[in-house]
Amino acid sequence: MSSAALLEAIYAAAFVPTQWPSVLESLCERIGAASSSLLVCNGRSPPGWQTTRRTRALLERLTQTDVWQRRERTASHLLRAGDGTRDFHGVEDLMSPQRLAADPVQQAYREAELGWQVGSAIPLASGTTMILSFERELADGPLDPARLRRLAGLRPHLQRAVSIAAESGLGRARGTLDALSALAVPAALLDRSGRVVGANSWLNPLLLTTRAGDRAVLGDTRADAQLAAMLRGRALACTIAVPARPPHPARVVQLAAVTGAALDLFVHDLVLLVVGSMEAVPWRPEPTLLGALYDLSPAESRLAGALADGSSLALAAQRCHIRTSTARAYLERIFRKTNCHRQAELVGLLAHLRPFAAADTTADAADTAHDQP
Repeated sequence: MSSAALLEAIYAAAFVPTQWPSVLESLCERIGAASSSLLVCNGRSPPGWQTTRRTRALLERLTQTDVWQRRERTASHLLRAGDGTRDFHGVEDLMSPQRLAADPVQQAYREAELGWQVGSAIPLASGTTMILSFERELADGPLDPARLRRLAGLRPHLQRAVSIAAESGLGRARGTLDALSALAVPAALLDRSGRVVGANSWLNPLLLTTRAGDRAVLGDTRADAQLAAMLRGRALACTIAVPARPPHPARVVQLAAVTGAALDLFVHDLVLLVVGSMEAVPWRPEPTLLGALYDLSPAESRLAGALADGSSLALAAQRCHIRTSTARAYLERIFRKTNCHRQAELVGLLAHLRPFAAADTTADAADTAHDQP
């Protein structure tokens, strides 16, 4: 590939992330490397990555296990490297032989008969760091200075391309917020540290506040603990009931991880936060829906459904054919699981689930119609 074609490919990948593997293959050909990887690291979760064919299985294994947490090397090694006279640095120059020997990433590359790794780090505006690395076959020895200079000449173009890609990816993610704004739905995007990376105009400080470092705060001890647990864990979604704390209203917070096809190499591991009100609208949710969303037992789900229309606990117990004392014990467990403290809060939380039930009903109706002869 000519120099002009390579530069064109680099800038095209800034807008089409799936082209990065092809760009990395071309870079390897230009400098005589066996493999190359582009990783985007935030230090808290597995890095996003693109790589060449030679190291695809290796990167999948390293990022899908805890190896990335046990590694000795970090982005800071490259960010602090050298005196500014070189753009790419060899891993052997940055780490002691003892640390390299203990590094599971180094061991994995050695097992694949790869080594002599050189890399460069580029800080991104999103707070993440992009690392570009190249490896040689162990038997081929390190990159010679002439090839390193050839690679260094491309670094400014690579830096511009990944910066454009990072801004473009964040813009696509924020497009979700714009779509929800058109529906008057308050929403925000959080990273896994809880930092708000984007919010629409409907999300005012009464619905979500922030503290140092733009970290999201719900303003209730239990609700904030649930939020932190979801962000730290790998759950795909959760629902949090936040009780009223004047001047903050009672509200329901829905959290969903940005996954699958929505993932972006440069903007990954985000969580969408959507806020809804707890206005009480009488209705009777399906027990199976309550069990799935809040891990309620069948008996707890039936009682919660009986309370959804604002009925007293005694009347709900009668409907469920249980004693009031038993219903009271169930209700305490329901409160703990839904983070509600009063029946009015529970009724408001259940009312917020009406769209889910409506969607299920619509889908069932469509399936029934489809099955008609």
